[in-house]
Amino acid sequence: MVGQGAEAQGSCKITYGTSATVNVGTGGRLMSGGPTLPPMVLSGVGGETQFCIEGMIFTAGAALDWLRRSFNLGDHHAFEVLAAGANPDPGLAILPSFQGLGAPHGDLGRRGMIAGLSLATTPGQIARAGLESIALRVCEVVDKIYQLEGLGTCPDMVRVDGGLTGNNLLLQMQADLLGRPVVRHALREATACGAAICAGRGIGLLSPGDGVGFTSHDRIFEPQISADAAQTRREAWRVQVQLA
Repeated sequence: MVGQGAEAQGSCKITYGTSATVNVGTGGRLMSGGPTLPPMVLSGVGGETQFCIEGMIFTAGAALDWLRRSFNLGDHHAFEVLAAGANPDPGLAILPSFQGLGAPHGDLGRRGMIAGLSLATTPGQIARAGLESIALRVCEVVDKIYQLEGLGTCPDMVRVDGGLTGNNLLLQMQADLLGRPVVRHALREATACGAAICAGRGIGLLSPGDGVGFTSHDRIFEPQISADAAQTRREAWRVQVQLA
């Protein structure tokens, strides 16, 4: 969050890697959304501590790796090209809970599933459904956090980073389903940038406001579907993968 310049109360940052994490700033307030949405220390400078809430999706990039290997879908680039070229199949849905279902459900016994397969299902549609499943799980976590009292609504822009953000289709899906522009950090590993800024603050080279100057973004993904279409898809997916 420091590397993203997302330290203000209500700000939202999503990191996509082997797992995916959603962090929302709570300012000077120590807030919790329950066992699956614990409070975290965001930063501590000059005697002032800032907090955030974190929601973790246990399996994100690891689920895509499983799909690539199991269905022989090629490397990361080939996987994205295959998914981008496939027609969406609204009857197909994937739940990427290969290591249990993390936030906001906390169901460690839940396992992954692919629902709605038919003889007409193509490898590209499976790849596409895999990417969509990660974006849909992120939406669940974001929705749950912003239901907490005092946080308001999800901000107008959501900042993202992590290795998976090299996948443009995933980020377009995320913007569509969240109904918010998704802003990608120019450094995929923005966590390292944030650690460097914190080190600079810790030894007095940087003030709390200086970190913003190190934050740069290389692309904004704007929503391309209506809010009604996004909500319809989100609700249909929950039914398909049997989430209450």
